[in-house]
Amino acid sequence: MTTRQLTDIEEAKKLKELKKRELVNKLVQEIEQGKESTILNKVGLILNKYPHTRNSDVSLLLKFWEVFEGHKSDSIEKKDLFMFERLTSIARARAKIQNEYGLFPADEKVRGHRKNKEEKEKEFQIESKPEMPIIYIYADETGKNDDYVIVGSLWVLDEKRNGQIQGELDKWVKQKQADGINVPNEFHFVDIKNNGNNIEIYVEFFKYFMTIASDVISFTAIAVNKRNLKKQIDDLISELFYQIVRIGIEHEKKNNRITFPKQLSYLKDAEEGESKFRIRGIQDLIIDKLKIHYNDNVKLNRFIPVDSKHVKLIQVSDLFTSSINRIINHQRKNPDAKRNSKDDFAELFLGTINLSNVNIDLNKLENENLHEEIKVDMSTLYIFD
Repeated sequence: MTTRQLTDIEEAKKLKELKKRELVNKLVQEIEQGKESTILNKVGLILNKYPHTRNSDVSLLLKFWEVFEGHKSDSIEKKDLFMFERLTSIARARAKIQNEYGLFPADEKVRGHRKNKEEKEKEFQIESKPEMPIIYIYADETGKNDDYVIVGSLWVLDEKRNGQIQGELDKWVKQKQADGINVPNEFHFVDIKNNGNNIEIYVEFFKYFMTIASDVISFTAIAVNKRNLKKQIDDLISELFYQIVRIGIEHEKKNNRITFPKQLSYLKDAEEGESKFRIRGIQDLIIDKLKIHYNDNVKLNRFIPVDSKHVKLIQVSDLFTSSINRIINHQRKNPDAKRNSKDDFAELFLGTINLSNVNIDLNKLENENLHEEIKVDMSTLYIFD
């Protein structure tokens, strides 16, 4: 085989992978918005909200009938079998989502495993349990090449409002575009022009978001001075993605804004070249620690990286996290630098949400009693120095 043929094959593989990634991101976006336009969306919505259905096509079928066909009884009439969605269609959509897209996978022990009688009985008991409401977390990371590495997060505490907010933001963008206003495809802090040419649309976007969402959201961030820490940067960030969860849960408990049980839908901005192994490691860390601290009262629904251009709430998280980076990395290192629109936007954002700073000794970073340092505020930055 010639070098040209090998190159063509590699290019074809890359295009195929890129197309698949776009389809995955589109499905995630539509699930976040609660769209029910296709059977793939509907099955994705069920797999997202009811984790036990990821392990059983029967559980998936029953929950699908309950949610989308209005079936509430313990029995079913023959005529309903001809009217309701068929198991083959549902199972095919589940297989595509799990096997091709890599979303909402079944438990490891379930894959390829034939269930015994005891496990089938347990499955039935799980099916009968009440649902666990979802908290949504949207996270971003920055500062790898600066003194402080930062992980910031936006929390949405009402699952119904989460989809509504996503949809309202998308409608707002489309309306602006219809009115002939130049709106970026993605609100990314780095794309705010220093001369202020586009800052107005960023400010308008942020203010609109706060208008429709401020009653069900909070912001939490952690910044660590890595100069004083002997730890690999990726290991540090992985730990911060867990600590954000722990701090966020305790923060909402102190605010009396959540009750248990809860499940967490955790999305982060995808990084270039990020390995599936690293993502799985962060996910397993969060699952194990939640089990220790909360038993089954708080469970991780999913932890996945998503291209931020498809999810507006990750873009809000980017604006939040990058605003912090602008203040504690850029401005601190360049106190005499001329201010520009990035500085103005960062200070507007953090001032609007009344960000509080909590300074903590670096030695407490992995302390299991870290929640004792938590303040009761809408938005808090924990600085480990």
